[in-house]
Amino acid sequence: MPGKQKQWMKITCLVVFMCAGQFPAPAQGLGFQSERVNFSVRCNGLVLGHAIQSLFVIPEEVLEFEIVDANWKAEYAFETEVGQVVRKDNRHWVWTVPKSSGNYSAIIFKTASQESIQLNVFVLIPISEVKDNQLNGYTIGAYPAGKVITSDWYLPPKGFVEVTEENQDLKVSPHFRLKQFMCRQPSEFPKYLVLDERLLIKLECLLAKVNVLGYPCQTLSISSGYRTPYYNNKLGNTKYSAHLWGRAADIYIDNNYNNTMDDLNRNGKSDLGDVKIVREIVESLDQELRHQDKIGGIGIYEETDNHGPFVHIDVRGEPARWEKSKGK
Repeated sequence: MPGKQKQWMKITCLVVFMCAGQFPAPAQGLGFQSERVNFSVRCNGLVLGHAIQSLFVIPEEVLEFEIVDANWKAEYAFETEVGQVVRKDNRHWVWTVPKSSGNYSAIIFKTASQESIQLNVFVLIPISEVKDNQLNGYTIGAYPAGKVITSDWYLPPKGFVEVTEENQDLKVSPHFRLKQFMCRQPSEFPKYLVLDERLLIKLECLLAKVNVLGYPCQTLSISSGYRTPYYNNKLGNTKYSAHLWGRAADIYIDNNYNNTMDDLNRNGKSDLGDVKIVREIVESLDQELRHQDKIGGIGIYEETDNHGPFVHIDVRGEPARWEKSKGK
């Protein structure tokens, strides 16, 4: 049976089981808004379609924006107070971002309706600023080497976002904030992280799908986002973890804010059955054609003395599947 047909059968079975009572019918989402807009913007290989989008760029990087909208009569505008903008037409601009690191903003909007996409652009501190495995007193560690590289996947990141007490609450997408992705290693501010735009887009799409299927939540809880090589090594994790490149998040649904996975299948406890429901939703997302550039790993983890049950997702560009349960 072809892979896509197999996956369709799996998702269909999940729906059938829910209808048959194997899983209780989920509650409807409460007031969730996906905040997708009625147009998209293509930028350097990414398609951006949410009301808030983030980009992570090197100093003076040139960004090219082009409107994706079937209505060719609609007119758009691009506004920012920083950097240099060249307007090619009313649907196409080139923006050279500032030289200084920090977070900047721009807005692209439809002139008639004022519907808009806010761009939060983070100009990174280049990795060349890391000295003796530290950046401004924050321990980064050394990115691993020695692996055969067939793409840019295992190359060191181009730079780091500086996280301060002032900007940690900044939204990087409609339902996620910068601080949710910070490394868990103890440290004073400023802290530093790496984050991939595709992960943010995938998380937003996953959150919308979770709510559509009746598991209400306004954001996905993230137990682990970015990890420095230093912290990752202390945890004893694989040295090529996608977390080191800001391409992974360990997530769970926590609508009652008790710091553990909600009882999604209503069996009276938070367990592996609940993360399997989330896994199936991620699987279905990865099968959708418009998300093929964001496919990646899915790992499920049972509760231990150190953490509750969660699902690992990433955007490594190819599928990988694993399960960590007690006794394994």
